[in-house]
Amino acid sequence: MVSTGFPNTSDLYGKSEIKVLGLYADFSDLKGIEAPSSDYPQITSSIDRFYDAMSYGQIKIKWTIPDKYFHTNREVGFYKFSLKALNEKLPGYENVFKFPQDVINAADPEIDFSKFDALIIFTPPQATDAEIGDVSPGDLQGEIGYKSNEGLVRNIRTYVGSWRSPAWASASLGDEYKWRGMAHELGHIFGLPDYYMLDFVNRSDSYVGQFDLMGVPQYGKAPEFFAWSRWLLGWLPDKQVVCNNIANATIQLTPIEISSGRTKFVVIPLSNHEAIGIESRRSLGFDTRIGRESEGVLVYRIDTSK
Repeated sequence: MVSTGFPNTSDLYGKSEIKVLGLYADFSDLKGIEAPSSDYPQITSSIDRFYDAMSYGQIKIKWTIPDKYFHTNREVGFYKFSLKALNEKLPGYENVFKFPQDVINAADPEIDFSKFDALIIFTPPQATDAEIGDVSPGDLQGEIGYKSNEGLVRNIRTYVGSWRSPAWASASLGDEYKWRGMAHELGHIFGLPDYYMLDFVNRSDSYVGQFDLMGVPQYGKAPEFFAWSRWLLGWLPDKQVVCNNIANATIQLTPIEISSGRTKFVVIPLSNHEAIGIESRRSLGFDTRIGRESEGVLVYRIDTSK
């Protein structure tokens, strides 16, 4: 079953270009070693290709990433980047929520944050989980309200700890894991939910198996977005969707990975908030790891009340 927020309430809905600010931040006891320009191109270029394919060319991401580190002037341990500290509310756990504001404060004299739709904060790429921790603050603006001199800073995501650790990655993915985590986080900014169990103890348990990057992003062999996800984002037009109480019909589906074609998604209503979704998945595009033997029709249940 796919549970998702409906309708899409993201402030980025309907935009054809997303302006993303990337800031590299370090700590008083964990400094950045190499220039950001030696790290981010392999991440951003892969994300650009992914979202160009998922949106069928309807969304472009415009990155602005200063080639320098902004200093928080705090030791990394102050922020308690720890799942255990966060889950058990250990002393000082709330310091993790101060990290984005500290980075904004450090960059504020040089950056006009009002020019951007989203903010991504990167930490030194050489840092390990042992050095920096294993939790990402993610998007906390709803609880905290991070601000710059220009006002509220919206759509904040971070790229720390386990997001950079090979320990989370399937060996078969190689360097692909380096961009998948951030591409997943951008999916939240666009308005998509997680398609995995929100339980840090069972953090690898996915409701959707190997499908969709909003499942478990580092492991899935078929990361292309569901037809439902693309429709929710406005990238799959109604003319390519059949929604009906179908009793007996033959419908030819165009694989979701192909930008052209006719019907790509069949929706069979079950109630006023539940439906069956049907699409065709093939070993194409970003789904080539599923193999020809796993191709076919994918059927799932959608519940918009969740």
